[in-house]
Amino acid sequence: MELREHQRFPVQMNILLGPPNGSAEEGIALNLSLGGCAIKLPRRIAIDLVVLLRMCVPGDAEPIRVEAAVTRWFQGQIFAVEFLSLTAVHRR
Repeated sequence: MELREHQRFPVQMNILLGPPNGSAEEGIALNLSLGGCAIKLPRRIAIDLVVLLRMCVPGDAEPIRVEAAVTRWFQGQIFAVEFLSLTAVHRR
């Protein structure tokens, strides 16, 4: 049995992600925890790549901003990111 530091919650929300100095790509967040999330994206991206995330929560005017996340694994069209920097307002 795999033990996780944070509980994961299933979600379906649009997400924009990209490298700090690059263009953003659209994907779909599939699950979310305080420590990271799983994202469906139509193409592979590199492992250990630092990315910026903007998660569009239905009903919220402002997206959740993750200033730094790192890609940890990729399987098919789904990959996982670990949050390195999450804005304080979104940690609540």
